[in-house]
Amino acid sequence: MPSFDLRSFVTPQLVALLVSLMPKQETYIYDRIFKTRVDHPFAVLGISEILTLVGNAPLVKRGSAAFSLGGGQGGTDYIEPYSADVKTFASAKELNDLKMLPEQARKNWLSGKIRQGRQTIRLTAEALCCQAFAGAIDYPVKLDGGGFEQYQIDFGTPNTYAPEIKWDNANIKLAFVLMDLIEMSAVIKKKSGFGSRISYLAGQNVFLHLASLVMATSSARTKTGSVEARITSQGIEIAGFVIELAQGGYADLVSEGTPHVPSVDANDLVAVAEDAPHTIYYCAIDDLDAGLQPFALFVKTIKKDDPSGYDMIVKSKPVPVPVTKAICRAAVVDGPPTPAT
Repeated sequence: MPSFDLRSFVTPQLVALLVSLMPKQETYIYDRIFKTRVDHPFAVLGISEILTLVGNAPLVKRGSAAFSLGGGQGGTDYIEPYSADVKTFASAKELNDLKMLPEQARKNWLSGKIRQGRQTIRLTAEALCCQAFAGAIDYPVKLDGGGFEQYQIDFGTPNTYAPEIKWDNANIKLAFVLMDLIEMSAVIKKKSGFGSRISYLAGQNVFLHLASLVMATSSARTKTGSVEARITSQGIEIAGFVIELAQGGYADLVSEGTPHVPSVDANDLVAVAEDAPHTIYYCAIDDLDAGLQPFALFVKTIKKDDPSGYDMIVKSKPVPVPVTKAICRAAVVDGPPTPAT
């Protein structure tokens, strides 16, 4: 008689193989900024490791309690990250049906289950990256008894810059925009020591105002004095600087209607040194079946009696750590462009 044991079937090796065969996931800030990925052997992240990146100790909060991780002499302080867990259910009926299927069909079934959790885990990591990119994580964690508490890590405020003339001012010229780009770059290089590769990410209103300025003449490719500007598929290029329309964002899970939070505020321009080691740590999973080891994605099965079947839990413990001194933010417009009449 055919049999099928889900617990022995779902191994880390098989999960890794199935994930490697899935289409590449793409999320904007995770892929664009946090390019360094580290498997961390411990369930907590030592403050000394963050200090080597950020240069200052973060403040960690859980709910209303707050404590400063100052790293006093002779002491050791840690961040204990929350685990992002996504649960799906495999019913006894499903498992009965799987007994009759060939090995490849069973793998296809498992791949579908993993894919659901994998997508949610990545979106969670993207939300944490977007918040960390702004300087602080403030993410809701669902409690067992219902309700939420906030998981908070403050990495420190990124550099700020105030333009002499805002880009939605009637007197703005491309020369002023170019000066702002150069000045933001100089701030990053001075404060962080990084800056061999600086990218400029524009919020929606910023990008629209700048595009209108570039298109103010009869041609999309213009010369204003000695400043050359054009709009391309990569963004808006001004004297060799490329300003990209920021994509991505995340859903606010607590606010009514679950509004979308953009990765860069609509009125902001963000300069970021991509050569700085903005890092995602994947900490060790608090689970004996995981061998207490770090996994970007771990799948655990738990037998249930009523209803009969298995809970399949996809686990991950991502902690994005930005180099805040290698980021510079500027509110360069006050609002959206006025529609043409």
